[in-house]
Amino acid sequence: MSRSWRWLIWLLPLLFIGAIFGFAWSQDHDFWRSTHSFHHAAQEAASRGDRTGALELARKAWTRAPNNFAYGIFLARLYLDAGQFKEALEISRQLMDRDPGPGALMIHAQALDRLGNPKEALDKLAWYLQRQPDDRSILANAADIAGRHEDYHPLAATYYQQLYGLDRDPQVRRQLVKLLASLDRYKEAIPLQEEEVAEFSEDQEALRLLALLHYWQRDYQVASDIYQRLLEKGAENSGLRLDAAKAADAAQDRDRALSQYLWLYARHRGQKEYDLPLARLWAQKGNHAEAAGVLAPLMQQQPDQELRRWYALELLLIGDLDKAQREYHKAWEDGDTHQETIINLARLYARKHRFTKAAGLWDEASRRQLIKGEMRWEAALTYSYARRYQDALEIIEPLRHQNSKIQNCCYFPGNFISTKSIGARRRTIFPPTWNRILGTWRSEGNWPRPYLLIPPPGIRP
Repeated sequence: MSRSWRWLIWLLPLLFIGAIFGFAWSQDHDFWRSTHSFHHAAQEAASRGDRTGALELARKAWTRAPNNFAYGIFLARLYLDAGQFKEALEISRQLMDRDPGPGALMIHAQALDRLGNPKEALDKLAWYLQRQPDDRSILANAADIAGRHEDYHPLAATYYQQLYGLDRDPQVRRQLVKLLASLDRYKEAIPLQEEEVAEFSEDQEALRLLALLHYWQRDYQVASDIYQRLLEKGAENSGLRLDAAKAADAAQDRDRALSQYLWLYARHRGQKEYDLPLARLWAQKGNHAEAAGVLAPLMQQQPDQELRRWYALELLLIGDLDKAQREYHKAWEDGDTHQETIINLARLYARKHRFTKAAGLWDEASRRQLIKGEMRWEAALTYSYARRYQDALEIIEPLRHQNSKIQNCCYFPGNFISTKSIGARRRTIFPPTWNRILGTWRSEGNWPRPYLLIPPPGIRP
């Protein structure tokens, strides 16, 4: 045999082996690596955040060892984290066919939930919990899935309560408190939050949540007292101070609420969130001058009709009638047709002897059916001074039909008096504020005595 043939015989096995390696390389560049090395490399890639690389390596490990449960669980979890829920569902289903344990079941349930089928997911978990009621991982999984869907929040609360009963985990307790609060089950949430405060006494947020739970349950005084504790360490916190003010206000502790709003007003003057409650509290305490003082700067901020009307009323109550008239007039020009605006403006015009203008406003009030009860006496008097005697008679006619005692009411030009009340105690038909206004008017000689409207006996304002 020649030397060339001898070399060919030696070369053929090498070529054959090379062809085999080439084919294997073309099919899988990592054919030389072990299955375990694939799995280990996939774990390292996942820890680095390389989700794509981890999935590729995990698929290779699972393909080589489809009966390895750990490899399957890891791959299904990667699919779930990557948002590939159908793939995760398929692998978890294969795993459950072999071993319906908690690992595959949790992934299966999560995949079902992410695919829009929470009921089936919760049913499968409930089936398992009937046999293993103390399985913490399944309870946590069921609580998590139920907690994502408002319709299943009561079920989630039940699972969290069972879970908390196993080991009193603070994290579980916090989730449970939030869930119970969302269900308005404050009576159950408060004792749990009290445990949180007792365990973490320096946690101001835990104490603040306890205050909120009491507030939501309408235990306003308890909430207010807790806020006072919070303010000992957070006196400069405006948000906390506002919550404390609201709680004190709701508890009808006006002095405490007033002190909190005054603090806020001093630092945030001009902000309605703080100014309006302060003005309301001043008004409730009868300090109308202070209320008007708080409201006055807000009139420069394009106030709405209700706010301007409120300011005008406060001015009226402190006797600043000219300013009150000016504010009511602005409200009227801005389109405010509220009963208070129209009638009080009519009264204020009448005070200045502008009876024609006042009568026009009473016309507007009548057109809008705002004149009720004995307010008709006041309208009639204004019409009388405006020399619109027929309108005065018409506006007062319903009262005569309602009360037979008014049948003896006589008409004189510009004046209405009762024939039975001339010698009796006289009472004007105006409310106390207007009695004071009219009294001042009369004392100044502005309203002639014969032109007073004197209701008959038994007819009170």
